[in-house]
Amino acid sequence: MTMNEQWHRTRWRPQLDWSTPGAELLRQAAEVLSSGLGSRSLQIVVFGSSPLQMGVSNAIMSGDLDIASDEEIEGLLVAAGLTKGLSSPYVEVCPLGTFRTALDWRTRAHAEMLGNLEILFPHPIDILVSKITRGEEKDFEAFEEVIDRTGHPTEGELLVSLIRAVHLYRPGYDEAAPGDPITNTRLLWKRLFGRDIDVRQEIIATASTRKM
Repeated sequence: MTMNEQWHRTRWRPQLDWSTPGAELLRQAAEVLSSGLGSRSLQIVVFGSSPLQMGVSNAIMSGDLDIASDEEIEGLLVAAGLTKGLSSPYVEVCPLGTFRTALDWRTRAHAEMLGNLEILFPHPIDILVSKITRGEEKDFEAFEEVIDRTGHPTEGELLVSLIRAVHLYRPGYDEAAPGDPITNTRLLWKRLFGRDIDVRQEIIATASTRKM
């Protein structure tokens, strides 16, 4: 298979646009964190819409910059005036577990160094999959913009990627409620691919028998 055919499996190698609002805020945050950490190195994950804005299309809007780390970094960013209520756009510091997608997402992530800060940018497919649970209009629009710009994900690529992230569909959700991933997947499939999808059969049941 060609690299294009393996888009949803291979490491993301974007040409990042560092002039976007999210990128400019990321530079500021990186400078603050690098200065505050001294000689220590740190890895952060940038997720949400900002990586899509930087690496796919600046038409994808984001009012905040979602970052996660296994170290306590929020105090440095609050002191620098970069967090919610102090800056617009603002930095939202989240626990690492907030980014819920395929468990092997790090194998596809792109890494950049800013000073002594290593920044991980998850692959677009993993960012899009993480939007399934919330399923707001802007999340669906992000799918459409990525597909319009790249031709991906195809229906097959998205299906495989959701099978890899089957844990998103585990019990505890009300299918009739907003934010339910089963309902959101069905709405997204109709919007993108013009058909309904049997999530339990095509994703959940398939995941239990298929080695991805």
